[in-house]
Amino acid sequence: MSEKVLITPAELSDMIKSESIVLIDTRDPATYAAGHLPNAVNIHDIFTYLATSTPEGVATMRDKFAAIFGAAGLSGKETAVVYEQSMNSGFGQSCRGYVLLRYLGYPKVKILHGGYAAWAAAGLPTSTATPAPAGKSFPIDPGAAGILVDLANMKAAVADPNIVKLDTRDVDEWIADSSSPYGKDFCPRKGRIPGFEVPTNMQRAHIGTSNPKTTLES
Repeated sequence: MSEKVLITPAELSDMIKSESIVLIDTRDPATYAAGHLPNAVNIHDIFTYLATSTPEGVATMRDKFAAIFGAAGLSGKETAVVYEQSMNSGFGQSCRGYVLLRYLGYPKVKILHGGYAAWAAAGLPTSTATPAPAGKSFPIDPGAAGILVDLANMKAAVADPNIVKLDTRDVDEWIADSSSPYGKDFCPRKGRIPGFEVPTNMQRAHIGTSNPKTTLES
């Protein structure tokens, strides 16, 4: 059975009472300061940091976030719970945090379903205090990095019809109206990788029929 990743506010509230939890708030500092889950650590770099795909860039990203997560109090024993404002307003910030922690090999990671908005709507406590967690030595498992593929493996996946490939970006990126959530023309090219599908019928309804002019060649 697959591990459950999304947890409800009620489930998280119970976990906090009985387990060692490190809460990671991915929102911007101003929003975090206005109110957050008690003892949550603000790590907005999860959303804003842009790594290059060179070996040096990947190593820099790995070391940077290992240090950040260690300073937040993660040693491998605690469960990391990542959250954003809501699940439809932060470009998947909490999911980025989940993938990043998994990439580094962290063993116990959850996402708060519905984010801060769901927690607050449930009437659970919030805080404006900034915690000072005790730093820990963050464990890196190099073998876990295989969850991300390099260019050669991506080309092989595109050519293999037996591999399901999902494009989870915003609709305006999929139809080549925008290149990135960081800006409409942030990336030099717009479009999508051939063979990738959008994962939900709702997105398909917004997109309509595909436009072959927007498909990138590998």
